[in-house]
Amino acid sequence: MKLTAKTREIIIESIKRGNTISHVCDLAGINRRTFYHRMKRDPKLAREVRSAKLHAREFVDTAYQKLIRAGKERTIIHAMDRLDRIDKKHCFIDALVIAQQKAIQSQDWELVEAIQHQIECEQNRTNDDAEENNE
Repeated sequence: MKLTAKTREIIIESIKRGNTISHVCDLAGINRRTFYHRMKRDPKLAREVRSAKLHAREFVDTAYQKLIRAGKERTIIHAMDRLDRIDKKHCFIDALVIAQQKAIQSQDWELVEAIQHQIECEQNRTNDDAEENNE
């Protein structure tokens, strides 16, 4: 099954808005298996999807930083849930960053250092996973 230009547009724009792949497929009227099959067979679509995911991540990160500065914890939890749906591997790191910002506010420098160490470990693990997937 070939995706029409309209279906591709729906997919890409929906991903940019941070929707899950399941929801994107529902909006586009296609099966998830069809989506992943197309991704494997169509490098251009795969690039567009990766780019859309990055766009969504940047959008959510910007909103996230504003919420952190404003101290809106309940909204931050919602934003984390949204981020988790976009990119699960980075959600834990983002939670650590929030914890670190809180530790900085309370001037608990020992905790700040411990959290920074944990963030670096998680980033290294994420980078290792990415390299492994690229091989």
